Amino acid sequence: MPSSRHEALHRIFRDNPELFAHAFKILNIDFPTPSEVAVVDTDMTEIAPIERRADTVMMFTSRWGSKTVMITESQSRRNDAKASAWAYYLSHAHIKFRCPVMLLVICQDEATARWAREPKRIGPPGFPSLIVHPMALGPDNVPQIIDPAEACEDAVLAMFSALTHARSPRSMRY
Repeated sequence: MPSSRHEALHRIFRDNPELFAHAFKILNIDFPTPSEVAVVDTDMTEIAPIERRADTVMMFTSRWGSKTVMITESQSRRNDAKASAWAYYLSHAHIKFRCPVMLLVICQDEATARWAREPKRIGPPGFPSLIVHPMALGPDNVPQIIDPAEACEDAVLAMFSALTHARSPRSMRY
C-alpha cells in the first residue's frame, strides 16, 4: 500500500502541473510550454484484448542457472511502429520472467537490417525515457555460404545463410 510520502512525491505534480516546467529546467530539458494539461486515467490495464505476439520467444538457462529470454522477430522492411511493439514485448517478458531480455531482428535486406539495429528512442527528443536497442542479422553481417563443402560442415548455418541472403543479387545467380 502506498504511503503518504509516496503519494506526495507525485501528487504535487498532478495538483501543480506548472512544477513540471521547474523540473525540466533543473534537468536541462527543453520541453514546450503546454497549452492544456489534463490528468488521465492511471490504470494501464487493457480491457479490450489486444493481440501482442512476438514471432519467437525462447528462454535460455546457463549451466549456473541464470536465465535470459531471447525475442526473435523477422522484419521484411522498415516499420517505425515496431519500436512500440518491441518495447512492449521486452517490458512484458522482463516483468513476466524476471530476467534479462534480448531482442534479435532477422532481415533479408541490408537497409532493413541497418534500420533494425539502430536504437529506437521513445520519449522527447534529447531525453528518451526508453531506448530499444535490437541486435540485427542481415545480409550485411551474415556470411554468405555458397561453397557446398562449407555448407556440409554446418547445414543449419548454411540454411540460415540462404534464407538471409535469399534476396541478395549474388544469391540469385546460384
